[in-house]
Amino acid sequence: MTKLLLAAVLSLGGALAPQSASAVQWEKCPPDPPYPAPGEGIECGTVKVPVNWSLPGGEQIKVFVSRSKARKQKLGTLVTNPGGPGNPGATPVMMAPEEFPDEILDSFDIIGFDPRGIGRSHPIQCDDTLMTKTFTPPATQTAWNELVAHNRRLGESCRKKTGPLFDHLDTRSVARDVEAIRRALGAEKISFLGQS
Repeated sequence: MTKLLLAAVLSLGGALAPQSASAVQWEKCPPDPPYPAPGEGIECGTVKVPVNWSLPGGEQIKVFVSRSKARKQKLGTLVTNPGGPGNPGATPVMMAPEEFPDEILDSFDIIGFDPRGIGRSHPIQCDDTLMTKTFTPPATQTAWNELVAHNRRLGESCRKKTGPLFDHLDTRSVARDVEAIRRALGAEKISFLGQS
């Protein structure tokens, strides 16, 4: 996902930005078990983005972001996403001294974010009773049909419990969210580190 996301950010650029983006209101990161406690000096905030980027004035969600400020002379802003897909991206930055080399910590504001539908950015919700059912690899057509039916019920429960966001959890939307984060940071240009 992250390679596609980077390509999408580079190819879509500023045309995807919302008409206006308010600055991030940085504050001390809230305790949020089971996530680890943030390191010293780490700040957190949110950036509002539309659920559906083709309807920018419609329903909004908040994308959770974290920041480790450059310890010395700032050379730029590095936005990072650990990929997965499905991993919260704000968490590694909240533990920045353990995750990044000194050269990066000294020279960059490092920004992490939980992509839409993940972590603290309006996470996907599903029927817990369907989530806990385990299957062995199907060896018969009947077992296969049962697995397919279960997965269909699970998907339908996720759509129902998550709401409209469920249909907008695509790479293009996340790329637009990254552009919204850039604008909210007031950064003319960012560097992006995508992992997978």
